[in-house]
Amino acid sequence: MPKSNEKQLNVEYSIHVNEVGDKDLPSLTLSQLWKGLVLKLTHPQEFSEQVGECRVQWINDIQFIREQQFPAFVIEDKVTLTPEQKIQVRSLASVTEAFSLTILIRSESDAALIVTYQYQRASANEDGLDVDNYLAEAYKQADEASIIRIRELVYEGNI
Repeated sequence: MPKSNEKQLNVEYSIHVNEVGDKDLPSLTLSQLWKGLVLKLTHPQEFSEQVGECRVQWINDIQFIREQQFPAFVIEDKVTLTPEQKIQVRSLASVTEAFSLTILIRSESDAALIVTYQYQRASANEDGLDVDNYLAEAYKQADEASIIRIRELVYEGNI
């Protein structure tokens, strides 16, 4: 995480899974949501055109190292899964500052699935530019788009 003297960006928000996107898309079950989130982590190029390739090396049943290749840089992180409850992503050596993402899943019922995203990283603000606000909005838009993509994959029979 950022050094103690660095400003930090903390972003947290929740998405009501079955309320985003096209109402004609199927509602997700907890199992489908989980499979989709894991698919996004192991095959991010299916969710973002910016990812050229992704290599995954499993450590055990619930942990893996992921290396994502982008046009100008590579990001390497460690992912820890708590099945159908939580995902933790922690950056390793990369061109970016220290970064972490925690994804928490709450399920009162399949109809009431809520995913909470918690991002932490060094602030990107500089010289009067509010880059952090842009990043926070970009994270949220990307996560909402991912939930919609998971719903589409279920509709297509691919999850």
